Amino acid sequence: MVRWDPLSITTELFPEHPNIAQLNQQLFKSATWFDLNLGKITDQQALQQYQQNLGIDPKQLEQLMPAVKRSLTPITGSAELVAQLYQAQYPLYALTDNTKEIMAFLKAEYDFWRMFRGVVVSAEIGVLKPNPAIYEYLLNTYQLTAQETLFIDDHQPNIDGAQAVGIQALRFETVKKCIEDLKKIYQLEIR
Repeated sequence: MVRWDPLSITTELFPEHPNIAQLNQQLFKSATWFDLNLGKITDQQALQQYQQNLGIDPKQLEQLMPAVKRSLTPITGSAELVAQLYQAQYPLYALTDNTKEIMAFLKAEYDFWRMFRGVVVSAEIGVLKPNPAIYEYLLNTYQLTAQETLFIDDHQPNIDGAQAVGIQALRFETVKKCIEDLKKIYQLEIR
């Protein structure tokens, strides 16, 4: 639904850093970031850990979470696709690796969330994709049958995780390709 481009966030906030790629890994592929997305720590605790572990100026770090939130803009055409599926009465659910604070922001910012019958957030249940438990949680919570459920994601390990529990899965590349695949493979009636 929304773009995730952590490297652009790191580049924007820390342009003077001698190794942007390394800093990006230290921020967004770290135990701190995973703990944040698992709901084990708050934004503030994450910033404190980053400051201690990376020695980044606290004033610069204060900009990190607002920059992350600002960067999460809808992928062009994704909200329209969800609206079409919603209007065609396909039951829709969202499954996201995200923090509680970011999800609160996204739900306040974008109204497409109302079209989902349910939203599973990693930080609320303490499990990240592609762990099979997150998919099983979705199925059990909303009484879905794996074989009748289609999971769409842009990250292959997440696709593999869904398929491991018997869920059909489609790799997202572009909205146009997704629509073509939904029509061709699943015979969905959408434009």
